[in-house]
Amino acid sequence: MLPRPSISPSEVKERTALRASLLQELSRELRKLDPVPSFDGPGYMRGHVAFEGASDQQGQILAWLIDYLKSQPGPRLEAASVGAGSGILDVPMLESVCAHKQVHYTVFEPFEAQCERFQERAAALCASSALELLIECKSLEQVEPGRAFDVVLAIHSIYSFQGLEEAVERLLRITRPGGELVIAVAPLEQMNQLSELFWQSHHDGALGFEEQVGRALSNLGVAHTNQRIDACLEVAMDDPGRSDIVDFLTQCPLGQCPEQIQQLVLRYLEATGDSDPSQLRVPHPVHMLRVRK
Repeated sequence: MLPRPSISPSEVKERTALRASLLQELSRELRKLDPVPSFDGPGYMRGHVAFEGASDQQGQILAWLIDYLKSQPGPRLEAASVGAGSGILDVPMLESVCAHKQVHYTVFEPFEAQCERFQERAAALCASSALELLIECKSLEQVEPGRAFDVVLAIHSIYSFQGLEEAVERLLRITRPGGELVIAVAPLEQMNQLSELFWQSHHDGALGFEEQVGRALSNLGVAHTNQRIDACLEVAMDDPGRSDIVDFLTQCPLGQCPEQIQQLVLRYLEATGDSDPSQLRVPHPVHMLRVRK
């Protein structure tokens, strides 16, 4: 993706004020909906694929994880992925890592459809590589005591955990002494402020972003390192897949919402991206948190 054009300090200030105003207006409009349309099933998976394809973030996370897992000592690695989804990130990561070492990989994913899709994606790899794959259709809370892994990955899965400190404790509980927990989590900036607004319309409580996760780690007295990856989501305004991307971003089938809400969302995204009206180019950063047990 091309580098984003520079924006003057005065324009940054104007856009910040405009986004705040649009979020307030969106909040008022969303409160009028009862309920806000839900987003799940095939639409969710289609949106996920479209969203990740429009951003260079996943590629950067993938490269980071491959380098990280290859650097782990020894010829064999036992790792777990919590909330792995459909394997859209994990499978290409494993393809690369398994060329260098034997991997026993356990997936904890609560949604059966996602588990099935993960199994389909990994079928050829399991038949031809040094991968031992175990997929368990269960949530973090359902993982039995005593399970422990060299590396535990929570890649964009910590947002919806109830009680961040308890979730971090559970993740560390399945991390072996001397092992490491890796959490990929977005900061509550720009695009994610929009996502959180829609999330709060569907659920009680807030999402756990980088700031909240860091605070939970500090409250637990757990030291961690924090590396930021700056990425960008790029969407052509005339792209037929744009609606899938925006639906995934808001976690809402936006076409089922009133026209006023649809327009406010697009205006917000335009105020977040650069100045090209035909192309949305929106910052999409992520933080890689590492916790050594």
